[in-house]
Amino acid sequence: MVSSISDIKADALMEGAGFVTAIPLVAYVAASKRLPISTVGMLFYLVPSGLFVLATQYYGEEIQTGDIITFAFIWTSLVIFTWERRYTARRNRAEIV
Repeated sequence: MVSSISDIKADALMEGAGFVTAIPLVAYVAASKRLPISTVGMLFYLVPSGLFVLATQYYGEEIQTGDIITFAFIWTSLVIFTWERRYTARRNRAEIV
C-alpha cells in the first residue's frame, strides 16, 4: 500500500500531539510528588474549572443547566473541604499551645 504525503503528515501530527500532551502530564506528576496531597487535590478541582471558564468565555461554548449544577456541587464541596481543613488546623494549634 502506498501512503500519500498527507497521510504521512497526519501520522506525524498524531504522534507529535501525543508527545506534546505527555509533557505537561509528566511535569504535573513530578510536581505532585513535591506538593502536599491537599494542594494536589485542590489542583484536581481547579484545572477542570479553569478549562470550563476558558471554554465558555473564550471559545463560546454554551453552558447547560447540568454544567452549572455540576460545578455548583464541586465548588460547594471545595468550600466545605477548605473550611474543615482550616477548622481542624486551628483546633490542633490551640491544643498544642
